[in-house]
Amino acid sequence: MPIGQMPTSVVDATVIAPETINKMRLVQCGWKALVVLVVSLASATLHAQTVDQVLAQSAADFRQQNYKHAIHLLEEQLKQSPSDRRLRMELGRAYLYDHDDERAMRIFQELLREEPSNRLAKLELARALGYQREYERSNQFYRELLDTNPNDEAASAGLVRNLIHQRRDTEARAELDRALSRHPESARLQDLKSRLESGGRENGSLEAKRSRLQGTETFFTDSASNRMWRSWQQLDTKIGYGFASRLQMEERSLWVSGGPKANVISGIEDIRYRVNRFLLVDAGGGLVRFADSSHKALYRGELESHPWRRLRLIAGFSRLPVSPTVRASQFDLLREGWYGHANWNSSAWRLDAHWSHQHYSDHNLARREGAELIRWLGGPRLSIGGGYEFNHLRFSQNLLHGYFDPNTYQSHLGVGGVRLQYKKFRSEYLARVGGESISAAPYQKAWEISLRNSARLGNWDLGADYSYFHLAQNTGAFTAHMPHVFVAYSF
Repeated sequence: MPIGQMPTSVVDATVIAPETINKMRLVQCGWKALVVLVVSLASATLHAQTVDQVLAQSAADFRQQNYKHAIHLLEEQLKQSPSDRRLRMELGRAYLYDHDDERAMRIFQELLREEPSNRLAKLELARALGYQREYERSNQFYRELLDTNPNDEAASAGLVRNLIHQRRDTEARAELDRALSRHPESARLQDLKSRLESGGRENGSLEAKRSRLQGTETFFTDSASNRMWRSWQQLDTKIGYGFASRLQMEERSLWVSGGPKANVISGIEDIRYRVNRFLLVDAGGGLVRFADSSHKALYRGELESHPWRRLRLIAGFSRLPVSPTVRASQFDLLREGWYGHANWNSSAWRLDAHWSHQHYSDHNLARREGAELIRWLGGPRLSIGGGYEFNHLRFSQNLLHGYFDPNTYQSHLGVGGVRLQYKKFRSEYLARVGGESISAAPYQKAWEISLRNSARLGNWDLGADYSYFHLAQNTGAFTAHMPHVFVAYSF
C-alpha cells in the first residue's frame, strides 16, 4: 500500500516525540563525556606513572653516580612533560653532580622565577654558587632559607661550609654552634666541626676532588740571546680508596738567536696516596729524551703534609733533567737530591720558603735557599701588600755549562704590589726592588716585576702571567722576560 494511503494510526506510531529525541541526545552526550573522562584519567595516571618511573630510575642512577644516564632519561621525559617541575629539579641536580654548574644554575633560577619560595631550588642554587666560589651570593640564599626556617639543617651546613672556604672562621664557629644546638646529632655538622678544629681542611683536601687536565705554554728570552719555548701538560685523575694519579709531560724547544736548536722531552707518572687528612705520599718515575736522542730514567718521591692550619709542607727526593739553555742541553744534565718547600697562606699573610741540595751529573753540587714574606692589607676585592724576598745560590764548581752557575749568587729585594678580585677574576701585580751580588762581588741594583691574572669560568681555569727578572750567569746578571699562559679543565 502506498505510504500516502497508510492509516493515520500507523504513521503516528512511527513518529518520535521531540521530548524523547532530546532525552536521547542527553544520554548520548553523557556517555561521550564519561568516555572522555575515563580516557583522560587513564592518560593522567599513565603519565604520572611514567614520570614517577623516570624519577625513580634517575634516583638509582644518582646512587650509582651514573649521572650521564640520569640526564638522558630526564631530558627525554621533559620533551613530553616540559612543565613538570619535579623533572626539571632533578635534571638540575643531575647537571650539578655531573659538574655542569652553569646549566644547573639556569634551571634553578628558572624554577625560582616561577616559584620564589621553592626551597630545594634555592638550596641547590646556593650549592652551585658555592662551587663557583661566588660565596657571598651563595650565603645570601642560605640566609634567606634560615630566615624562613631556622631549623633548616642543610642550609646551616652550606653556610658554615662557605664561611670555612672564605676563612671567616669566627663567623663559621658562631653559625655552627647555633646549628648544633638545634641538630646535635647531625653527622655533617659534626664533620664541619672537625674541619674547623683541624684548620678548615676537608677530608681528602690534599688531593683533587675532581679530575683535572691542565696545559701550560711558556716563552723565555734573555739578553744573552737564549730562547726557550716550554709546553707542559698535567693530568690528575682520581682512582679511589685514597689513590690518585698524576701524569706530567714536558717539551722544551731551546735555541740561541741565529744559532743552534735543541728539543728535550720528558714525562713522569706519579701515584699519590692519601694516608689521612694530614699526609699525602707521592711516588713516580719516567723518562727524558735529550737532544742527542739519548734516554735517561727519572724518579721522584714526595711527602706532603698539613700539620697546622694553612701550613703546607713538602719534602722530597728526585732525579730530574736540567735544560735551561741550548748549551746546557748538550751535556744531558740531570740533578738528583733533596728538596723542601713550605707555604703559609691566609688573607693577611703569605710565606713561601724553599730549599734544595742537589748533585748534578757533571759532578757539580748546587745548594739553594729562598723565602718570600708578604703582608696584605685590605679586603677580598682590593688589598695592598708589602714584604721581603731573599734568594741564595751556591755551586761547588763553575763549569760554564749553561745552567747559570756562578760560585755564589745572593739577592735581597723589597716587595710591594696589589691584589684584585672581581667575581671570577683575580689578579696580583708585584714589584721587587733591591740588590744582588754575583760571586761575592759588591751588590748592584736589581729589580723584578710579576703580573698574574686568572679567571674561573665554570669548570675552566684560565691564566695569563708575565715576569721580568734578572738571571745570574758566571759573567753577570742578564735581564729575562717570561710570558706564561695556562688553561685547565676540571671534570
